[in-house]
Amino acid sequence: MNAIRTLSSVLVIALAAAADLAAQQDTLVVLGARVRVTAPTVAENRLVGTVAAVDADTLVLGVKHGTSSLAIPFASMTSLEVSRGKKSNVGKGLGIGFLAGAALGAVIGFAAGDDPPGFLAFSSEQKAAAGAILGGLAGGVIGGVVGATGPSERWETVPLDQIRVSLTPRGGGLEVTAKFVF
Repeated sequence: MNAIRTLSSVLVIALAAAADLAAQQDTLVVLGARVRVTAPTVAENRLVGTVAAVDADTLVLGVKHGTSSLAIPFASMTSLEVSRGKKSNVGKGLGIGFLAGAALGAVIGFAAGDDPPGFLAFSSEQKAAAGAILGGLAGGVIGGVVGATGPSERWETVPLDQIRVSLTPRGGGLEVTAKFVF
């Protein structure tokens, strides 16, 4: 009974350590990572590039497809963000397009007014419902297409007061790792 309890305790500790290690891996900014830096004393606009090098007080940013690099002191940075990949905007575009199309279709259908009495006479409410359905479908298709053409990049902000730089012996040299704690 004691052995089972000890084994289960060891297993829980090992799983917790593995989860902690996995969480730390997401926060590492490694060489080649895409970052966005705001440093008003270095450049007027936000700089986007890849991490070329890191030391205790400076980030070297490769800009313009790696043709040039720029050393940016951490002290001059007002914000630092790490790219977490691109995401599709199809769903967002579809939703916005559907809502806009449905609203416009409903307004147009209602504004058309009631038909005079006859075989195919529709009330303004019926026209508004039909306009909302047709407009929503058309708007959804258009919004989905527009959303598919422009995937956006997801950026994660790195608190500048929690930057840690470490040197680790690797092979015949040193590996520099910047860890940004969230």
